[in-house]
Amino acid sequence: MCKNSVETGTCCQRTFHRPTAFLSVVAVSLGLTGLGSVIVPAPQAAAAEATASAQGRFTDELGSPDTMEFTTADSAIAAVDDQTWDSENIGPTESPYQAFELEHPGEFAPVSWTGVVDPSREVTLLAWNYETGAWDQLRTESGAAPENTVLEAYLSEDYANETGQTHLAVTGEDGHMARTEEWAPDEFGVTNEFADPADYDFSIAHVTDTQFLSEGAVDPDLDAVGQERFAEAYRAQMDWIVDNEDSRKISYVAHTGDIIENWMLPHHPEAQAREEFEFASEMQSIIDDAGIPNGIIPGNHDNGWGTFGNDMFNDYFPAERYEEAAANWDNASYGGPWEEGDNSAHYDLFEVEGHEFIAVYLPYGHNTAQRNWANDVLQAFPDRDAFLFTHAYLRASSNADASKAIGNIGYGDNGHLLRSQVVEENDNLVMVSSGHYHGTTWNQNFNGDGGPVFEMLGDYQNYEVGGERNTGFMRLLQFDIDAGEVKVNTYSPKLDAIGATGYDPEGRYIESTDEYTAPLSLSSRGTTLMTDQVRIGEDSESVTEPPEGEETPEPTDPPTEPTPDPQPEQDLVIDQQADVTVTAGTEIEPITVAVNDEDANVEFSELPAGLVGVPDAREITGIPEAAGDYPVTVTATDQFGREQQMSFTMTVEDAPEEPDPEPTDEPEPTDEPQPEPDPTNEPTDEPTGEPTDSPTNAPSVDPVGDVDDNGTGNDTDTAGSSDDSGDGAGTADEDTQATSFGDRLANTGAGSTTILVVGALALLGLGTGAIMLHRRKQA
Repeated sequence: MCKNSVETGTCCQRTFHRPTAFLSVVAVSLGLTGLGSVIVPAPQAAAAEATASAQGRFTDELGSPDTMEFTTADSAIAAVDDQTWDSENIGPTESPYQAFELEHPGEFAPVSWTGVVDPSREVTLLAWNYETGAWDQLRTESGAAPENTVLEAYLSEDYANETGQTHLAVTGEDGHMARTEEWAPDEFGVTNEFADPADYDFSIAHVTDTQFLSEGAVDPDLDAVGQERFAEAYRAQMDWIVDNEDSRKISYVAHTGDIIENWMLPHHPEAQAREEFEFASEMQSIIDDAGIPNGIIPGNHDNGWGTFGNDMFNDYFPAERYEEAAANWDNASYGGPWEEGDNSAHYDLFEVEGHEFIAVYLPYGHNTAQRNWANDVLQAFPDRDAFLFTHAYLRASSNADASKAIGNIGYGDNGHLLRSQVVEENDNLVMVSSGHYHGTTWNQNFNGDGGPVFEMLGDYQNYEVGGERNTGFMRLLQFDIDAGEVKVNTYSPKLDAIGATGYDPEGRYIESTDEYTAPLSLSSRGTTLMTDQVRIGEDSESVTEPPEGEETPEPTDPPTEPTPDPQPEQDLVIDQQADVTVTAGTEIEPITVAVNDEDANVEFSELPAGLVGVPDAREITGIPEAAGDYPVTVTATDQFGREQQMSFTMTVEDAPEEPDPEPTDEPEPTDEPQPEPDPTNEPTDEPTGEPTDSPTNAPSVDPVGDVDDNGTGNDTDTAGSSDDSGDGAGTADEDTQATSFGDRLANTGAGSTTILVVGALALLGLGTGAIMLHRRKQA
């Protein structure tokens, strides 16, 4: 591809074998009118030829001819042949133009522009209107490469200046990069197969929310066969990545958290959590040992909704692990943690075919300091296209095409703060990927430079096979660097199945939500104009009236302002919570905080040890440990950046001491002989009823368990099973609000003496012979 400077331009031999990101344009422009600033004399030429030309770039609106630097027109634009005059490849947030000055022959003269245009770009032919002082649009068409695109019109002499000159221009524009573009997944991208590796440059494997797989693999309530059904799904993901690293051009792997299930609530036993982390660490080591660059972060199940800290995560996935692993990475390096000793936020650098990328990670519960760190890192590498990986960002969609997340904007876990403080502040951010919420979503946002940022959620933890949540779906993101596109496929190595929609019990989505092609504002994505001929008719070709049905020039529309974000319709309000008194060592009744905005983020501070605030549920739950008065503060922040706080006092009292048992008066033993029973004294009362049958409604024992997505906390089953009634919109962790602490204790895999005793007595009373604990599952 021949490229030339904006100032001069060069003549190039045209070839049709060029990257799809280029807009090949053969422009036939009408004459450009005289420029006050132009001092280059027009050479003698036939009336049909351009005498001068200029080219450059613009952002929102093309400037007037007198702002352009014209030089003698290149001879390549005189005739349709293999010679073209090419602009630079410009984008993704700017557009190229080429302008031409011609002699108008009078009356209505035919003008034409001929060229080769990429089908994903549009080319527009413009004429300068001296009366209005603006460009008028003559024709606009999409490309038809490798065939020519020809734009033709009739131009009146009113478009000529006093010396008979007219000015034409062609612009090449990438609609997907426009701030007002309404993008949707391309249903034609549904192929039920991966993209051809010949059509893309590299891929990223996105894995998220493996919690049920890690839990089930070590679940003590499952036998070895049952555990293997879960372990197999996680292992198959990692093995498939390694086996297909070369054939599928996998350059990077991202895990966006909820690595395990049971490190979320205060009563979750550490031993169980560590078993799950051990298994997950072993699985992740498969790609470490293969030398594949990768990153991982904690989700809310890995750090207690962000309140436990990330010490346990760092025990298994510390910075040192990735420093060591990176020694075997090709064309990639571990950038480092956000602070020493905490790898929960970190970044990696990698390169593909000379194109440089940065992957930035933020955990669940990210704070202001971590977001500021992310900005510092992104701004330190302005020439690298950036991917942001975080656990909770977009909520799942309730629309069949997965468009837009539920809620006003649909961000969770301070997602709106990520949006306003990170995504919209950095020019080089092009994509955000997340998990946490069960389901899928896509969204288009815009970065600091105005370029589109493609945001996606793909979390398949609740998808089922055989009634168990161990399908093991993941995503393969296949990137075409020159085209600035990503092709998304959803795949389960365990099931060897492409496309997950058939495994969603709720049946929420259509196939195109799992397989589509999305535009990315990669710095490589640009538009190139290639002009083959610009022509205006000679005297003999002019007519007094344009042909019947000929379209008339139209003024160009002014730049369209982006649709403003929604504005607040009401004040942000937190209902005042009355002071409460609870007892140490006893589970509290969950305290629900009422906020009048469902999209607002809620944070809790100064909670007594043993209690945890659940942001998604807006509840405080757990078992307080120590007596005292605690000034609890609840902070709500909405998508508009408004903040409200509410405080109340929680008094924790010591548990009352159990009274010593009262001594009882035992009768003194006597030596008097007891009377012998009289064998003639038979009982006179006959039984009044038949023997009681064993109950027919005894609790059933399922081989696998349930996840209660609707937040009722009613199910108590084993790892990753389901017969729930979710909300249909993809919920996350709402089920952590159990109505009784026994439900949540059962979820941990650890027994409760009280539950076992009561349960045993109940079952014995019903005539059953076995006791089995069922554990609730949370998302």
